[in-house]
Amino acid sequence: SDLELNYQVAEIYRVQKNEKQSVVYYTRVLHVAAPGDFRSSYYRGNALWKLALHYVAVKDPELAAAYALQFLQEHPESLGARYLLGAGVYFENGQYNQSLPHLLRLDRVSPAARKDAGIDNARMQFMIGQMLMMRFDPRAITYFSRCKDKNSLAEQYWLLLTDQSVHSFRPLLEFIRNHPEHLPSRVALLYLLKRNNTKDYAEELINVSELAAAQKQWDTGWKVIQIARDLKSSNPDLPIAWFDIHRLAGLHLTELDQPHRALIQIEKAIEAGDKDQVWKDESDRASFIEQLAALYSNPSIRRMDDARSILQSQLKKMPDRADTYISLGFVEWKDHRLPQALEALQKGQSLQPDRIEYRLVLSMLQSEMGDLKNAEAGYKEVLQKRPDLAPALNSLGYLYTQQGVDLENARALIERAVTQDPANPAYRDSLGWVYFQSGDYLQARFHLEMASTLMQSRGEESPEIYEHLGDVYEKLGMTLAALEAYRNALKVNHGPAKRPEPWSTEIQKKIDRIKGNSK
Repeated sequence: SDLELNYQVAEIYRVQKNEKQSVVYYTRVLHVAAPGDFRSSYYRGNALWKLALHYVAVKDPELAAAYALQFLQEHPESLGARYLLGAGVYFENGQYNQSLPHLLRLDRVSPAARKDAGIDNARMQFMIGQMLMMRFDPRAITYFSRCKDKNSLAEQYWLLLTDQSVHSFRPLLEFIRNHPEHLPSRVALLYLLKRNNTKDYAEELINVSELAAAQKQWDTGWKVIQIARDLKSSNPDLPIAWFDIHRLAGLHLTELDQPHRALIQIEKAIEAGDKDQVWKDESDRASFIEQLAALYSNPSIRRMDDARSILQSQLKKMPDRADTYISLGFVEWKDHRLPQALEALQKGQSLQPDRIEYRLVLSMLQSEMGDLKNAEAGYKEVLQKRPDLAPALNSLGYLYTQQGVDLENARALIERAVTQDPANPAYRDSLGWVYFQSGDYLQARFHLEMASTLMQSRGEESPEIYEHLGDVYEKLGMTLAALEAYRNALKVNHGPAKRPEPWSTEIQKKIDRIKGNSK
């Protein structure tokens, strides 16, 4: 528990190039750093920075992002940390949407300040240019113009975007040949094909949209498929299918959290699929019906009867399709009709008893319904077949934690899940909560802060994580931080993550209690 000793041991291991042990001790620094203490803040900041650098080096972008984000929260003016996060973590791992805001913020800083922070300005300009090009943003031209004299690929991009005549695009084509999954260069190729061959251009639009989907670059994929849609509308004979256009549009819009527009596209995809007979078999079409039902039951749409209707119609055609029963179970679950959800999930699981993910989902529902005995039995059944299945390990451990029983075993189960997926915010939350229940509030704080940071870096929202964070802050006497966490919990309590009442009432009571105690 000696803060300084743990830090010095970590430094010695780092100098000796024993990275594994240095990481253990830097992490211990974070475990024991007391809140609100200046000396703790110094060691904590250094440990966060060293851990961020380590996880960049071993190419673990989620943990690198978590530590870099925590460092930035405590040192928001650090240019080096922002560059590490924007360039070293996000851009180099293809997380362009997360990278761009950080690099644009750095671009507003004076060149002299960037130089003093050790930032490679030409490299940064090139990265920003590529990300803007992927969004078909004309500002990309400006950024490429700033670095084209030092970078042949930047020069190629600049020439394409400014529509200049060029003798050869060999550097670009060779780069794509060697790096076919490099999304920025594939977008640049679209500019080249648009000049020369409408047929190849149209086909490449579909290919790039597929690539963007595979890399979870939904903004780029959506912009590209819109171009394909407009091109097909003006050239109906082009060899690209309306089915693929609507299918990809629906996928990108779903992930961009635009369910109303996604719903229209999936409906059109089914219509086009029926018209052009693209289905490989009945199961292929059924999977689109299940996608459509998920959109109908989206919290912002809530066409629950329509979702039930299309799934029940599908079951009349394919009464033994387990996936459709599972989809129906999720619809009923979202509509808070838990007995009906249980019936549908049990039917789906009975049709395919070897699908352990079905048994896992069924156990989660049983847990929510308060049937803890059957939930526990289900988790154990899953773990007998797959002893290292992280979701089951976490769920069983959290079940024990919520009951306040067998906490040692609960922690062991959850730690096994965290070891497999250390950047999973739900697993970190569970581990933090079991430490909280055991009275180890500093360990709880470490894991719950990590859960919160990971959650935010993924663009997710969990009122429960914020509640747990507020609870540990309150125990540590960090009342302002606790208030902020509880308020965040209420703020994000909507959509699929919404907690049933009287949850929000209880959170408000916690806020009122803290405010009353501070008067």
